[in-house]
Amino acid sequence: MRDSFSRIQVPVRHFYERNNMDLNQHWVRDINSLYDFISYVVVYAPNDFPSEDYLETHEQMTLDMAFSELRRGIPFVAESHPNPNIAKDLNLILDEAFQFYSLGDDVKGAHRVQDFEALIFKRND
Repeated sequence: MRDSFSRIQVPVRHFYERNNMDLNQHWVRDINSLYDFISYVVVYAPNDFPSEDYLETHEQMTLDMAFSELRRGIPFVAESHPNPNIAKDLNLILDEAFQFYSLGDDVKGAHRVQDFEALIFKRND
């Protein structure tokens, strides 16, 4: 599956620079950085996150860390979303996605992360 994404790269340093971040800060700081981070997770989860030479071993991205960061974005969504149950709904989707990844079903895991994205950013045209 990695080969199908080989031309899609989300360099970590570029992500930090684009979002005006210090390397020691969280990835998800607002709704825009959440949007970018979701794409990063879909491309690299569950275990193809790039190893960054400027990070310590314990600072390298893992599936657990990625889902922790995704959850950091939920309050940003909840504060302006019309659905009062949005935080609960989003957490449920992330629970399911993490479970699929943990069970080795990367396709269903990625689809649930995309469902998470769609619920947040769907347009009502």
